[in-house]
Amino acid sequence: MVNYSNILIPYISDKKIESIANQFRKKYQPSKPSPLKIMNILEFDLKIHIIPSPNLESYCNTDALIASSWKYVYIDKDRYLDRSGAYDKRINFSVTHEIGHLVLHKGFYSKLEITNVKDFYKFFEEIPEPEYKRLEFQANMFAGKLLVPADELKKEIEKISKKIIQKKLASENFGEALSNKFDVSGKVIAIRVLSENITIPDEIRSYFEQTIE
Repeated sequence: MVNYSNILIPYISDKKIESIANQFRKKYQPSKPSPLKIMNILEFDLKIHIIPSPNLESYCNTDALIASSWKYVYIDKDRYLDRSGAYDKRINFSVTHEIGHLVLHKGFYSKLEITNVKDFYKFFEEIPEPEYKRLEFQANMFAGKLLVPADELKKEIEKISKKIIQKKLASENFGEALSNKFDVSGKVIAIRVLSENITIPDEIRSYFEQTIE
């Protein structure tokens, strides 16, 4: 039985996480623009099977989690099977977050003996909060940098800004255009734009700041 209360999460610098994310992208989707086909990479390249799990979101406060065997990713069944597309962008990020654990945390995560939803719930309940926050922060950063690469984001912002200046796109649709380009939620876009300190008009920056509040 693993004692999750003694877990210590190693520090990984932001630059290191970005480098790892860039290497991952070059390996699995080289020379191809966004969006990253993360679900295809999950199933066909990494050979990780998806298991729709009833009530995962309400039970564990997450819509995806990966097993310590690295063979399965559990995804909230209702969200995964929803055909409206309402959850597609969220699931893309959640799955990439779980792959982040595989890439960044494989060494110790494999020892956690998380094989099902109940194991994860126990882990979530017992791990010290600061360690859990570091674990999740690192996986979130990996997912953001992988799905929304800084260089590509800057180029896309320049393209969309020109459309706005030329009155081909309303400024209030700026965030949505980026969200659709990278196939992630508006919140993910907002975090990436602000974290990269990209130059954008004040009114648009204000919109992104409000998005992540």
